[in-house]
Amino acid sequence: MDKDIKLITVSQTANLLAVHRSTIYRLVRTDDEFPKIYEFGFGKRFNKDDVIEYINSRKAA
Repeated sequence: MDKDIKLITVSQTANLLAVHRSTIYRLVRTDDEFPKIYEFGFGKRFNKDDVIEYINSRKAA
């Protein structure tokens, strides 16, 4: 079964995590567990499901 992928911006990702955008870029560089960032000609995006999974993994820790 195909699954639709919802891509979200860096700002949307920052809002979900309740952090500043610069924190997102730091996490991309320093946290191996942080979701992969995808770069397109129109900007950078994250897979929303991956971000939510990351958030949930932090709550459980």
